[in-house]
Amino acid sequence: MARPIAACAGVHILYLLMGPSLHCASRAATFSEAQVHTYVPPFHSLSPNQKAHVLDGDFSIEREIDRLPDSLKIAFSALSGQRDFKMANPGEKYQATDAIVESGLPFRRLLFAGISKDKYFIHYEMGGLGHSVHLAVFEVDPDKKVKFLWGGPGPRAKDLNQLRSMVAAGAFADDRPYYW
Repeated sequence: MARPIAACAGVHILYLLMGPSLHCASRAATFSEAQVHTYVPPFHSLSPNQKAHVLDGDFSIEREIDRLPDSLKIAFSALSGQRDFKMANPGEKYQATDAIVESGLPFRRLLFAGISKDKYFIHYEMGGLGHSVHLAVFEVDPDKKVKFLWGGPGPRAKDLNQLRSMVAAGAFADDRPYYW
């Protein structure tokens, strides 16, 4: 029997293992336990002072998925509940709405990412049922292990300086779990 993980406008949202996105079912549907995965994404709240410094440091800005470290892609896939990392490059087609016109497009598109010796971040947009913009920040330990640090939905930034200002001003929500 299907177990809803959230509801929107009276519609249960189910995370289906058959695809990387959330799907809304407009009428009752039954899925076996093998088909439905209850996914509760992690979230961490930071104090205003921590937010003001979470993006401190020298970051190399990347605007191509192929230039992101594999360890970042693996950590992001785990955070988002995906089996494989799927994200379009800036300007490329992606699934911007819930109306699937072209199959196989990713539901996320990179805005830009940052790589430093001890932190990574991905600033991206996500389509599907509703368009949103997100930031996910990861710690990199001395052994190069990557772990989710902080993030949330918020506004689109044009560059790192604007992103830092938005984060410091509290423009990204980090007070509840949501889907990456």
